[in-house]
Amino acid sequence: MEPAEMKLMMNMLKIAIHQEREFTSDESKNFNDLFVKIIENKIISNTKKI
Repeated sequence: MEPAEMKLMMNMLKIAIHQEREFTSDESKNFNDLFVKIIENKIISNTKKI
């Protein structure tokens, strides 16, 4: 699950950098949502190990 989110985030960054622009508000929200999802997955998987 994580690699897909990371790849999507990297693609979003590459496109914005290539187009020399900042994220739109929608892109920013999507990027933040992906980041939160990755962090939550890390916390859940680390908690299960305990």
